[in-house]
Amino acid sequence: MTDVKSVTFDMRLQKGDYRRIVYYQIFGKNKFALFGMGFVLAACMVYLVLDLAGVMDMSGWIRFACIVFIILYGVLVAFMESITGKLMKSDLQILGKKRRATVSQDGVIFQAEEKAEPLHFPWTDLYNGAETKSCFLMFSRTGMILFFPKRLLSGEQTSQLGRLLRSMMRTQFHGKK
Repeated sequence: MTDVKSVTFDMRLQKGDYRRIVYYQIFGKNKFALFGMGFVLAACMVYLVLDLAGVMDMSGWIRFACIVFIILYGVLVAFMESITGKLMKSDLQILGKKRRATVSQDGVIFQAEEKAEPLHFPWTDLYNGAETKSCFLMFSRTGMILFFPKRLLSGEQTSQLGRLLRSMMRTQFHGKK
């Protein structure tokens, strides 16, 4: 296995990429919470519909608990969509536009088509990273999240990028979850 010096690829991010990042950060580490909340939400909806249809008579406190859970779930989804919107707004000038990413032993460089000045993130500015099923993530000390959706990479680029990130970030990089 040869050492990878750099990986360069073009990327065009979409709204769904940002949404996957936010939902991964909140639910990705605990799939039981995601499926458990979905199950409880579905049960609450079924109970309320059956109660309203007169098929089943629920006690007041169960009806109240179901309504509160549905409202809290809605607030959580609104919160996650708000975070998604903020991430997209910070990156809005290049959302949907092509940019070239180069990951090398010097760090990560983004070059947008319209911008003359590239964004450079040296490895010392990146404090954490992870590989998920759908992307590579890195967190910058400036508060930015750098991510590379795997759908934009060839199989060879995916393995090269994974090796390079593991090599450069060492213990700060976590494998596929």
